[in-house]
Amino acid sequence: MGKINFDSILAKTLRSPRVQRQAYAAVAEKVNEVKADLLHDFNTHPATREIEAGPELESSDVLPNSYGNLYSYLGFEDGRNPTMPVREKLEAISVQSRPEIRGETINFKVNIPTEEELEEISFMNWEAGKSWLSAVERGLSGFSSYLFTLSRNVGRSGAGIQTGNNMGRSGGKYFVGTPYLFDMLKKFRSRLNKIRA
Repeated sequence: MGKINFDSILAKTLRSPRVQRQAYAAVAEKVNEVKADLLHDFNTHPATREIEAGPELESSDVLPNSYGNLYSYLGFEDGRNPTMPVREKLEAISVQSRPEIRGETINFKVNIPTEEELEEISFMNWEAGKSWLSAVERGLSGFSSYLFTLSRNVGRSGAGIQTGNNMGRSGGKYFVGTPYLFDMLKKFRSRLNKIRA
């Protein structure tokens, strides 16, 4: 009477190019669904919309007392689109097609930008290289010195200037930040770890 080695059959099945292609297609589809949700969250977040509205937006959904707007407070140069390189990094998230076989499972790595990579493409050279993504998420001092004005073309953005200490009209001392992209990426990774195909 013969014996069937199921472990050997399973090992050969997992290493079959056809099985791996099918597994990759199933995983990639689910990853793309989660990525679409991440992009939606980034695109519709008040901070993203406010920055993309430019320096002339007169009421903030993010800054204290709804004063001014993030674009002019962070001091972006007029005409710059700071969210574009960040969005491109998120759109480039992808599944590596070459799998890793671990025991009875096929695993695929997902290329996700690191926090350091995102900070690098979102640096503010006028703020000693600080990342505007970090500033939005973790806060930034100097809000009491921020003066928003559309009456004349001032500052880098054309609508915001930095005054002497506590001389601005912002009515607050500190922008404490708001959950933003790094928070979204934590949730994204958590959802990825739950994907099973």
